[in-house]
Amino acid sequence: MKKNQVNAILYNQAKRRNTVFALISIIIIVSVITLSFFMIFFERSKKQYVSYDETSNIDYKIFLNDNEFFDSNYLDKNNRYIASLINYINASFNYKLSLNKEDIEYKYFYRIDADIKIVEKGTDNPLYNKTSILKTSDEKIGYSNEIIINENVNKHLEIKITYFIADLKKEGGKYINKTGKVKTLDLVNGYIKMIDNEKIYLDDITEIVIL
Repeated sequence: MKKNQVNAILYNQAKRRNTVFALISIIIIVSVITLSFFMIFFERSKKQYVSYDETSNIDYKIFLNDNEFFDSNYLDKNNRYIASLINYINASFNYKLSLNKEDIEYKYFYRIDADIKIVEKGTDNPLYNKTSILKTSDEKIGYSNEIIINENVNKHLEIKITYFIADLKKEGGKYINKTGKVKTLDLVNGYIKMIDNEKIYLDDITEIVIL
């Protein structure tokens, strides 16, 4: 075999080895990149369970209209109140959530609801029961190991009453909407007296909404 033929064979063998090495290197690099991407995706997509502690407190005061029954201008929580004496309700909400780990990125929002219940005098018979939304927050974004919420809300006790007035000249009538504050609730004679002294009889009322 001639020398130049031997050199050609050796050159072709070396070229094939380089091609194989290059392919192996590319496969290894692609495999490492794929594995890294999978690990990153796995770390981001897996669920994490975090233990936490939380504390909360709700306090409120009932501020009163001028009256001859109470010397103070407000009453503390956990009492029974006369609706006609209520001017507005001041409520404070305090909440703290502490995570038992390092800082994390989080998103949250919250809503404050009030359960309003009116019962018949001397009994627990409900006359009105409704959940009212006092405040809804925007979305909050943070990076820490705790969430703290402090809110103060004033709720003026006004109602909207829908009631029926009969037509005195012909059959039928019309529905009236009235918004205002209640002055007295007379269950003996069956009517609500508004702050402007208008009487609305309970039998004529179709809906009461506390605003």
